Amino acid sequence: MMSGERPSSILRLFTEPLDALWRLSATPHMAAGLGLFTASLIALGLALPQVPYSLIGSPEGLAHWLANLQAQHGAWLNWPARLGLLSLFSGVVFRLAWAAIGLAILVATTDTVLIWRSKAVRWPIPWHLLAHVGLLVLLLGALIEERWGWEQERLLLGVGKPAVVGLTGRALYLEQLGEEQRAPTEGVSIRWQQDGRQGRTQLRTGWPLVVLPFSLHLQQAGSAVQVRAVDRSGQAMALDDPAAGNSLQPEAVLCFGQASESRYLGLPARDWVIRVAHQPSAMGGPPFTLGVYQGQDLLAEVSLSERGDVTVGEIRLLWQVLPYAELRVAMHPGLGFWFTGWLLICLGLGASSRGRWLGAGRLRWPWGLASLGLGGGLWLMAGGLHPAGTGRLVALAGAILAWAGALLLLGALAGLLSCLGWQRMAQGDWPAAIGWAALAWTAGGGLNALAHWTAEGTLWHWEPWQAWWGLVWCLLMVGWHLRRLKPRWLLLVWLGLTAAVAVAGLLTGMVQ
Repeated sequence: MMSGERPSSILRLFTEPLDALWRLSATPHMAAGLGLFTASLIALGLALPQVPYSLIGSPEGLAHWLANLQAQHGAWLNWPARLGLLSLFSGVVFRLAWAAIGLAILVATTDTVLIWRSKAVRWPIPWHLLAHVGLLVLLLGALIEERWGWEQERLLLGVGKPAVVGLTGRALYLEQLGEEQRAPTEGVSIRWQQDGRQGRTQLRTGWPLVVLPFSLHLQQAGSAVQVRAVDRSGQAMALDDPAAGNSLQPEAVLCFGQASESRYLGLPARDWVIRVAHQPSAMGGPPFTLGVYQGQDLLAEVSLSERGDVTVGEIRLLWQVLPYAELRVAMHPGLGFWFTGWLLICLGLGASSRGRWLGAGRLRWPWGLASLGLGGGLWLMAGGLHPAGTGRLVALAGAILAWAGALLLLGALAGLLSCLGWQRMAQGDWPAAIGWAALAWTAGGGLNALAHWTAEGTLWHWEPWQAWWGLVWCLLMVGWHLRRLKPRWLLLVWLGLTAAVAVAGLLTGMVQ
């Protein structure tokens, strides 16, 4: 045996499996397989009820949610809960799937760059690498969000008290100015202070206030009624507020929106029920009335002005009408990474699809007009003109998503015509529909997510519409990596399945 032969064989024993794993990870089939596995997890998450994002990390809330779910659907949910199938989107398997996707994309990107640099002529540039890099940046943003992002819901501002958000040194002090309350779309005047900086601004629905590292999102605004009950000696009596979890407290703050509604309080010491009704008057009278009931008997009823009191027996009820604003405070350090990754994915998909379209020559115009017309019809059927979707950003996102669904349907039609031998009707590269649909679906989903962040302060919680969008996106990525698959009828079947899922999601309003 020659010197060095044994170490060389041992080295090959370790390097050959790694080299095979590298080459396998760099193939489109690996990306397609991981995308299919992730799509299967998302589909399972849509089929089974999932734990709400707000209950993650709360054992008591989770137990209560599961008990209510079992009461509605039966005890068969015990085994999916034990297997972790009711918390798929926050589970280890789902995170490992995305980590594997990120690793495969990193290997494929590095391998493509090495091959491209080894060529004497380095053209054409592999533009699809922009989409790869964008997905890596987006996954990095998701990792940062998982570690450092947080949200605080239902922050009550007003009712005579300032609010403090954050930690010492970076705390944000908020105070609502005592002005006449207007509709939330017109704005709520607030004063903020942080690190020696301060300002005054109008906070409106859909227009967040960014005071780094926080963003403030107006959820609801209106008038609140603060109610207290004292006995003859002036001692505060406990009030029971069902909206606050039936907790006993010395005073209650009842917040009312724009619509007429009624709120109820209990006074356990006297077995009384206090009803505060919001009844705006067209004549400009007091908008609230307070009634005290004992059983079916009405003990007292009074209209509420800005401040006042009423004595019922030995009990004195005091009230004060104040403006309030309900905010969501969020800190999303991964938002910049998310936005950059989204743009890079769109640029990569657009650059990879340029020059290819359904049809060729004069047939491109009929196919293009058909895609716009069919997309507009899907947008209208999905509720594009519904009052709930009047936001310009939401409407634009819905239109782009509907266009993506139309491209998938027309691509499936073109593929069917091509497989049937009608080449003249489907002349051109019909698998290009996958690339253009993937671009439109990515762009529309990103705009929709951005609209939800500006309005609600939430970035990505795998809500039903987000999960449905993610399912179609994974299916599109599988088709995009296998767009050169032979025989072509397999790709046609996959394109038809993706089109059916996307259009079903659009028509049911899951991605609006």
